[in-house]
Amino acid sequence: MGKRTKAAIQAAILAALMGLLAWHTILWHLDGTHTDLFNAIGESTWDTAKGVIYYVGLMGATGVLLGMFSEKLTDLIGYEVKKIDHFGDQEETPAVAELTARREAALAEQAAERAEEQVVEPVR
Repeated sequence: MGKRTKAAIQAAILAALMGLLAWHTILWHLDGTHTDLFNAIGESTWDTAKGVIYYVGLMGATGVLLGMFSEKLTDLIGYEVKKIDHFGDQEETPAVAELTARREAALAEQAAERAEEQVVEPVR
């Protein structure tokens, strides 16, 4: 089985799982379970924990499913995502070296001024 065929099957499975998650959410919304969970938050520690865990779990599951589906969709269309090495083999340009040297000189000058201000002459 090829990469794209495998990705298509996995994407279909993930799409079905997202559909089930949406069906569950809509069903609980229509029968009032979401309202009961949400309104119970703050009544007791257990009710608050149930509500928070459910809603965080729902958002986490949605995010994971959407992320995995997106990954399989990019595999399906054959797009290869490559990591970009932004600062890997770059050498410092003369302009950047000059700016760095100026900044370091300014910081050293400020540190010397602060040190002079903090010097206390002994009282005789």
